[in-house]
Amino acid sequence: MRPRLVASFLSFASALVVAALLGGCAAGLEPVRVRAVDLAKGQPIAPGQPLIVEFQVGDVLPVDLAIDSDLVDLAPSKPDLSFKVRRRFFARIDASGLAVSFDGVDFQPKRVAPGKLAFGLAASPEGARANVHLTAPKLAP
Repeated sequence: MRPRLVASFLSFASALVVAALLGGCAAGLEPVRVRAVDLAKGQPIAPGQPLIVEFQVGDVLPVDLAIDSDLVDLAPSKPDLSFKVRRRFFARIDASGLAVSFDGVDFQPKRVAPGKLAFGLAASPEGARANVHLTAPKLAP
């Protein structure tokens, strides 16, 4: 029992040190700003440095969809999907998570409607279908 306690304490202490280092780095570093279509160009980012990604109208980005389940698999396993940007926005990624903005400055927009995830089954003469519908939160302009 004692070795498990020591291992748990070391894991917890390591997590605290990593969080402190990331938090300290993020606080002192200016965010790197990059266009979504330029992400693959590999602009250097320091550990813990915030990243602001700009999405412009018409940008098309491939989407990787995955289902992790013992019950079902995707068929095909890697469907050909993309997002097409309808409105210019920015995404900030930092130690506290992901936030969005319409101006690249205010990353606390007011939500006017919550997001939703719905799953259902439908049956018709053509056969059965699974329906998945993801609605992003609506943000005030």
